[in-house]
Amino acid sequence: MERGIEVENLGLVLSGFLWLIVFAFGVGLFVAVVGVFVNSFLKVVKLILSPMMFISAVFYPMQNLPQTLQDILYFNPLAHFIEMIHSAIFIEIDDSFIDYNYILLWTLTPLYLGLFFYRKLEKRIISA
Repeated sequence: MERGIEVENLGLVLSGFLWLIVFAFGVGLFVAVVGVFVNSFLKVVKLILSPMMFISAVFYPMQNLPQTLQDILYFNPLAHFIEMIHSAIFIEIDDSFIDYNYILLWTLTPLYLGLFFYRKLEKRIISA
């Protein structure tokens, strides 16, 4: 019996990637704007983002982890995005971990803050 990857829900995979791109743009814009004025902020972001990738369930499904670890990783917004994409590709993965409201909050907040600060500080950013 051959086991290949078969996408169960292509629409969910594409919307998950699109949503993840918007999230990354919002976080990137916010970090870029704040980083222009606070150099140490960029160093802190680097320290946070590297481990965040490894604990975001990129390499493993959340359901394979102990419940205690799942409860901790539930606060990582990237884990929700990755689980959304995993559950659309692999039928064996349970999608009960995904909180779409949490993803929406973590997408819109940095996007709004990044756009707000960029519009307010655009002239200072360009002159910096």
